[in-house]
Amino acid sequence: GYIVANEWMEYTVNVTAAGNYNIEARVATTTTGKSFRLELDGSSIGNFTLPNTGDWQTWQTVALNNVALTAGQKVLRLFATSTDFNVDKITFTRATATNQAPVVS
Repeated sequence: GYIVANEWMEYTVNVTAAGNYNIEARVATTTTGKSFRLELDGSSIGNFTLPNTGDWQTWQTVALNNVALTAGQKVLRLFATSTDFNVDKITFTRATATNQAPVVS
């Protein structure tokens, strides 16, 4: 809480396997138009736009899907592009490939 625009937090993370990942953030804010971006080793991997959840402790999950990540130790940065929101946690899960119906000709 009490985040202001241009603040950031950094974490050292280990991406154990290259591939596409779904990233979920559990967030809360009392107004619309709030946002932050995630960076990995200084490059943006996605922007989150936050909904008005109605209270500072009323949580909602927002997601970015199929984000390509390379393997190895990385620096993850959460960069606030607006003010006044809470982030409870960020979760990375390996995206699963969807089966496509075969094409017959």
